[in-house]
Amino acid sequence: MPLMKPRQFFLAKRDDGTDAPPPDFENVVKAVISTFAVFVGFTINSYLNNTDIENFRSWRFWAFIALASLLLRYIIGSSVHLNHVYVKKIWAERPRSCSVLLLFKDVCFLVIFGMIAVHTAKAKTFNEFVDGTLWFVFAGFVWSVLDKFVRGIWKHWDTHEAPGQFVNHWILLDLALVAIVLLVNCLTGHELTRAMVVAGFYLLFLFFDFLAIVRATQFE
Repeated sequence: MPLMKPRQFFLAKRDDGTDAPPPDFENVVKAVISTFAVFVGFTINSYLNNTDIENFRSWRFWAFIALASLLLRYIIGSSVHLNHVYVKKIWAERPRSCSVLLLFKDVCFLVIFGMIAVHTAKAKTFNEFVDGTLWFVFAGFVWSVLDKFVRGIWKHWDTHEAPGQFVNHWILLDLALVAIVLLVNCLTGHELTRAMVVAGFYLLFLFFDFLAIVRATQFE
């Protein structure tokens, strides 16, 4: 098979200027989700190596609930988002997004999420742990804002690339979660009490994220 011409390689255009058939991202998405699942598994395994993880009077016990809730929120959200945007066919066997560049952007952010998660699991103090989770949530907020901005521009050339309902919900949820966790952790109080409250909020926002995902796919 001869090498593709630049317009075929970069723009997916035939010699006559017409578009090539829609790309098949399914296997790529499966590989990306599997890779992120490995990051999650490694993070949880690293955290479980702590000797006081089974002691409910230790902040690490409650921090594990927060960490597991946060990781579940993002692995489920990323799976639903990638399949909804790049795999599910909506028109003439075409997915919502045919952009290799936007898919690569999402993959890069998932790698960043994984790196932050691994670092967070190695926290020596509760404050370090909270800082790690906040960086994780903030990275999600940056991804949502960037996705909304880029797709908002891209839709002028391809209306199918318009940002979905996921993004709007995630922006609000991430902002609210960061504000609440910062407020709770800044309040004077026992470390264990703060850990319990923070774990409760991460678990609550996991439920909110479930709702956002379900409703966004129902009404989009």
